[in-house]
Amino acid sequence: FVRTFDALMDRGAMMLVTASQAAVRDDDLIPPLRSRLAGGLSVELCVPGMEARRVLVRRLAALHDVAIPEAALELLASGQARGAGPSRNATAMTVPRLNHAVMQLGHLARVTHRPIDEEAVLGLLADWEADRRPTLRSIAAKVSRYFSMSAEQLRGPSQRHNIVRARGVAMLLAWDLTNNSLERVGDYFGSRDHTTVLHACRRTKSLQQSDPAISKAVDELRRQLHGDLGTQNVQHE
Repeated sequence: FVRTFDALMDRGAMMLVTASQAAVRDDDLIPPLRSRLAGGLSVELCVPGMEARRVLVRRLAALHDVAIPEAALELLASGQARGAGPSRNATAMTVPRLNHAVMQLGHLARVTHRPIDEEAVLGLLADWEADRRPTLRSIAAKVSRYFSMSAEQLRGPSQRHNIVRARGVAMLLAWDLTNNSLERVGDYFGSRDHTTVLHACRRTKSLQQSDPAISKAVDELRRQLHGDLGTQNVQHE
């Protein structure tokens, strides 16, 4: 790809490259490619805000000939139940996802012969939330890769400093981003008890404030696991 890149540049071609993060932060890119991409213009693309989502849903509903009452439309645009706290779904409302939602609701209405209501939208949002939630396995895979070790080492009995730190990051992410209990997290990561998990999570949170490498690791892994969708950090006491 680097040769193709250089050939196109020599011809004065314009290229558009999309990625989940800026080239300078993407360690998976080979250095020559990262350097070339970093030399171009980088623009962050944000998901549409609430007002834009309202307009998009109305236009998409008209495009697909789907009747969505105002209350249901408002709920879909918000990405959360009325009166509920902030939802990760609200930050996930991209144009393709909104389009998919309108098409799904239209299909549901045709199959069930029932008008679209708030209950139908709530069911759709609940399904999305479940689909977006990472698993213990996916967290272990991401963390072990990030810290250049195997998942077996991460979940094993080793008390080597680098493995313990990586395991702490994995446990914190598992506790924050899944519905698993401390006991389940501990069982997955080497049959450790819940007090060990709690200590590891608190220790990692503390390191986030004092160790830039750990802070960067947690932030980048969160972005990888949730597609850099602005996931809020859940606070535990």
